[in-house]
Amino acid sequence: MQTSIFTDNNPAVDASTFEASGEIIETYGTFESYGNVSYVADKTDDGIEFVRVIQIANYEKGKLTFTASFFEDGSVAGFRLAD
Repeated sequence: MQTSIFTDNNPAVDASTFEASGEIIETYGTFESYGNVSYVADKTDDGIEFVRVIQIANYEKGKLTFTASFFEDGSVAGFRLAD
């Protein structure tokens, strides 16, 4: 399973993206704990800076990796949920 809407400077990431992710998360059962987290700074091909946050979350039925990117103004650059 993987839901992936993830490109830097992605106008397609909106509330429906997160809503779809919630439906997937429910299939993993009860949240147990957060795992490792990492942060990476980068630039888009046209030079716009953003930060990427990669967070592991442990659930009753497995682990999920959340990857979210944000531009300096706080807008969402990308989002990915993967097992």
